[in-house]
Amino acid sequence: MDILQLPRNRVSNLMARAPRSIKLVADSEPLQVVWEDAHFLAVLKPPGLRSAPVHRFLGGSALNHMIGYLGYEPHLLHRLDMNTSGVLLAAKDRATASAAHAQFRAKAVSKAYLALALGTPRSSSFSVDGAIGQHPAVKVARQVAQGGQPALTHMEVLSSNPGVQLHPAVPAGQPPSNSSSANEPPAATAHAVAAAVAAGTMWGCAAPDPSSIGQGCCLVCCRPVTGRTHQIRVHMAHAGHPLLGDEVYGLEGPWIGRQALHAWSLTLQHPGTGQPVTFSAPPPDDFAAAAAALGLVLPQQ
Repeated sequence: MDILQLPRNRVSNLMARAPRSIKLVADSEPLQVVWEDAHFLAVLKPPGLRSAPVHRFLGGSALNHMIGYLGYEPHLLHRLDMNTSGVLLAAKDRATASAAHAQFRAKAVSKAYLALALGTPRSSSFSVDGAIGQHPAVKVARQVAQGGQPALTHMEVLSSNPGVQLHPAVPAGQPPSNSSSANEPPAATAHAVAAAVAAGTMWGCAAPDPSSIGQGCCLVCCRPVTGRTHQIRVHMAHAGHPLLGDEVYGLEGPWIGRQALHAWSLTLQHPGTGQPVTFSAPPPDDFAAAAAALGLVLPQQ
C-alpha cells in the first residue's frame, strides 16, 4: 500500500493511463489524402515525417496532421518508419479500428512496398523466411538470427538494370561526403554499423562481395507476411540486395537521401461493405526521380 491507500499496481496503471487524457496536438500542415470515406482516412506520408508523435504534447507527425484535418483524433492502424514514405491508414471510429486490428492480427491484411535495391536478383521472384532479432552490436539495428521472431517476406522483381554503375557506392555506416547531416545516422551508430559491416555480422549473413558493390540495381515489390521492425530492409539485405539510401543496412549515395522504400498499397476487408478495398499511394518525387535516374520503370497505379 502507498500514501494514497491504493495497491501499487493500481497506482502504476493509473499513472500509465493519465497521459492519455492529454489531447494530441492538431497540426494545420497540408495533408495528401488518397482515400476517405465514413470509416477510413488514408494519406500519403512523406519521408522525414513520423507516423505518430514522440510525446502526446508534441506535434509534427502524420497523426497530428490527420487531427488537424478531421478535427478529432482517429485511430492509427499501423506505422511506417520515419524515412519510409507511403500509404498510412487510420480508422475514424472505434468499431472500424477494432475490425481492422482483428484483420492485422490474423495476418489478413495484404501490404505491398516498392524498394530500390542493389544488384539484380537471379530469379524474378523469391522469398526470405528468416527470424529477426536484435543486432548484438548495433542498438538500432535488427538482423536475421536464430531465436528471433518469425518473419516472412515475398519479393517480386518489377524492373532491373544490370548495367548501371552505382558510384560513389558507400556501404552502410560510411556516409558519403555530400550526404546531408539530416540523413546521417548518429556518429556512434555509424561507427557501430561500420564495425559490424567489417566483421561480416551486419546482415546476419556474409557481407556482399566487394566486387559486386555498385553493379546493377533493381525495383522490387516486397510483400511482408509478418510485421517485424525493419523487416523488409533486413530481409532484402540478407538476400544480398540491400536498399539504396539505407543508412543502416544498405548503400548510401547521391541517388536518394533516405532508404528507398515506399509503402505502395494496403488491402483489407472493408468492415462497412464486407468487400476487399485497396488503399494505395504513388511514390513521392524523390523515389520516382531515383528510379528514373537508375533506368528503372515504376509500375502504373
